[in-house]
Amino acid sequence: MFEDGEKPRIFVEESICNGCQMCEMICSFVNTQGFYPGKGNIKVIHYEWKGRNKPLVSCDVESHAPCRTLPQCVRYCPTGALVWATREEFCSMLYDYHKNLETNPSYKARAPWCRR
Repeated sequence: MFEDGEKPRIFVEESICNGCQMCEMICSFVNTQGFYPGKGNIKVIHYEWKGRNKPLVSCDVESHAPCRTLPQCVRYCPTGALVWATREEFCSMLYDYHKNLETNPSYKARAPWCRR
């Protein structure tokens, strides 16, 4: 099902997103050398009636040199809602995350893979 040598990409686990918009700010800085969230490749949508936030990522990491290794939006996401992984890695991470969510309440605020 997965190709050998699949390249990592940005995945989103929206249940962890706190809506801080740090990803928007960092992305705009990488693209424009200024903090202009409207000029980045990420937009955080706030669904207030659902109590959820959803980062929408429209970055083509293959053609965007600063994002080919570890994108800065992923690096600076304080909760781990943005993940840099292959599809197989992401599925495995999510499985473990949801399996352990009930026994580790801190996972609701910050994913275990978050390195910050």
